Amino acid sequence: MSIKYQDPSNTEEILDNIRLSQTLGEIKNILDNTFPGWFVGMLPKFSDDYPNLTDSWNKICLQTNSEKKQIIIVDEINPDKDKHSLIYVFIELFTKMGFIVRTKQEIIPCEKCGCALPTQLNWSLYKKAKINIPEKWSQFCTKCQ
Repeated sequence: MSIKYQDPSNTEEILDNIRLSQTLGEIKNILDNTFPGWFVGMLPKFSDDYPNLTDSWNKICLQTNSEKKQIIIVDEINPDKDKHSLIYVFIELFTKMGFIVRTKQEIIPCEKCGCALPTQLNWSLYKKAKINIPEKWSQFCTKCQ
């Protein structure tokens, strides 16, 4: 992992600004100004080929008492929470609002319909874990092939 997206020296000020934010748009602006390039894009939903991903998202929304929104794709998530705690604040905020945050190394859009699909690496990990997924990886949903 790179050292990108480390907590800036004004992290406390940014946290105060987040607390004072009244809209999702304001929070997104703070995110973009603090960590340019971290937010890559959004996808509407997981492909129907991967109901386990949708089920997991539904469980998270149930736990957070939120409605499913969209899948947020980000550049990377560094596991070092000590030096990247602000990124985790944003992830937690978005998750509590009903979004799910995944990296571009984990999720790609179907090239036809735009639904979220696991990357080939993640597909392989799911296959090894014996999760019920399509037999063959594809950059398309089965309905779009």
